[in-house]
Amino acid sequence: ELRSAGYVTAAFMANWGYVTREHGLGRGFIHFEDHTWQKQLVGSSVLLEGLVLNEKFKGFLGYQDRIGRKRAPDMNAGVLNWLSDTPERPFFVFMNYMDAHIPYLPPQPFDRKFVEASQPTPRWTGLYGGKPRTPAEVRVLKDLYESSIAYLDHHLGLLFEELERRGFLQNTIIVITSDHGETLGEHGDFLGHAASLYMTELHVPLLISFPSRLAPNTTVRDAVTLRDLPATIMDLVGLDATALPGHSLAGYSPSQGPTRPSESLLFSTSIPMEGWTRKEFPVSKGGMTSMIKGGLHYIRRGDQVEELYGLDGDELEQINLANRAENNRELLALRASVDSVLLRQPGRRAAELRQTGSTPAAVQ
Repeated sequence: ELRSAGYVTAAFMANWGYVTREHGLGRGFIHFEDHTWQKQLVGSSVLLEGLVLNEKFKGFLGYQDRIGRKRAPDMNAGVLNWLSDTPERPFFVFMNYMDAHIPYLPPQPFDRKFVEASQPTPRWTGLYGGKPRTPAEVRVLKDLYESSIAYLDHHLGLLFEELERRGFLQNTIIVITSDHGETLGEHGDFLGHAASLYMTELHVPLLISFPSRLAPNTTVRDAVTLRDLPATIMDLVGLDATALPGHSLAGYSPSQGPTRPSESLLFSTSIPMEGWTRKEFPVSKGGMTSMIKGGLHYIRRGDQVEELYGLDGDELEQINLANRAENNRELLALRASVDSVLLRQPGRRAAELRQTGSTPAAVQ
């Protein structure tokens, strides 16, 4: 849509496993860098690909990082060089960083960012070993994860400083977000992502900066969905967003923000993935669904166990309210909301409703 409106469009990808032309994500971009040589090398042989992805093999070699990981400084340099060589036109740039992704191996000095001087440097031991972790091991993983985020934060800051020096920042929309969070021992022995619908995975940062349109230092505590980002960006640049899904978030203000309800359904699903899902993963019991509404988070697990959490004061979802009589009305309403969404998905409707014991009349 932006390219059709006269924008020059570019994408710079560090994730050569999923964010590639082969996945269709190159559509619309005039310039698209998806870390080609590593992807071509690894994909040239089934054996080589298996070895590169095998943690035990890498451990045997004494190598822990992702093969050919593209770090934030290289991402920034690519974008800044592209801007220097691009004629002065409105531009849209999408950058997909991988510095805060497993394995958590932030370069020095960030590897000790959250470690006391007297303690040894944390050592990455992986997430998916198939055995429970000790509290000390989980603490190390959290330290390395937070250190990786701090490393990325630092280099985002350097990018913005350079954009400001070049005179871009005042009239550029900046959006910072993520595709997922990370669960690190908050729900049983599960460590990682793409295997549950708890807020540790669903709740991601969303920062939008556009000084000429958005009030600074505004915090919106409502839950929203990244599905609304395309419409939001189109709204901010003054273009029609009716061809895109979602609703613009640009209307939030300091006075409205904390109270204005979301216009989009906050519905999520997660399914087991062959070759990935382990028995300790919450999604191993079958597909999960969830709905966030009115400060509550309803989760239906694959074994049909229901969970209900209040997000204000219980951000890590440790107190299940589903079996409390005083929350029964909210539980029934959220259950019906989930069933109403499933009813609109013909391929899943009959099986899901049979499992939950719901009927069309109950849903109505």
